[in-house]
Amino acid sequence: MSTKADDILASGKLGLPSNNYAGPASNAGRSGWSLTARTGLSSSGSYGAVPIPAAGNAAFSKVVPVGPMTTWQRLTGQQYTARGVMDLNAGFFTRSGVNWNQIGMYGTDAAITGGAIGGSIYLWNESR
Repeated sequence: MSTKADDILASGKLGLPSNNYAGPASNAGRSGWSLTARTGLSSSGSYGAVPIPAAGNAAFSKVVPVGPMTTWQRLTGQQYTARGVMDLNAGFFTRSGVNWNQIGMYGTDAAITGGAIGGSIYLWNESR
């Protein structure tokens, strides 16, 4: 059975139409719920590792934790790029837009964290 990783490796291009996320090489040997817990990918999917050339590492950003979802991303070693395409042979990255999935993660986390802080302040004031 062919995986998307096989298709990516055959084309030499990583990217569009999806956003680019990367994790530690140790994820490559995982499957089932262990894979889901580390990556958020479906436990029933068929996945394969795609090595990123050293020159391509500069395109990836480490997640800055601002709430529970981005803290999980940071603790599991996930990194992301802007929307675009990486040439896996040369390692260069061509940006074509914004990674809206990651913006959604940051926005959701900001709302959760802001709600928790605001709720705590409200309850503290009510208890006085």
